[in-house]
Amino acid sequence: MYPDGPRTRFGFTEIDFNNLGDLLSVICSYGADVFTRLMEICTPRRGSDYDRQFVREVKIKRPSIRRVKSVIFAGGAWVLVGLKCWAIVWVIRHYQVPVNPLWVTLPTLFFAGLCTVLYFWGE
Repeated sequence: MYPDGPRTRFGFTEIDFNNLGDLLSVICSYGADVFTRLMEICTPRRGSDYDRQFVREVKIKRPSIRRVKSVIFAGGAWVLVGLKCWAIVWVIRHYQVPVNPLWVTLPTLFFAGLCTVLYFWGE
């Protein structure tokens, strides 16, 4: 006999389904174990053991200084975007294309601004 009840050769508890008391005791004992383990997982542990186990090292990084080359590159890219927008407006007016130049320049300016913001925000 095992201390927690009879077992088969595979380690499972033998249950007499005709005896309601045995069935309920097995269900309650397994349910209590599962609930206890679930509560151990879900509740945060407090104490010195918890701190020593999970916090191994703390590194504080100082904000990185932007490299001068990246700022110069972004400035050059904006100059090219400005030249492109000016060229689009000039071409549309010079050749009298029946299209509003804002249909081309506004998406260009929007996405160039978005890329610039994301680049410098991510650094």
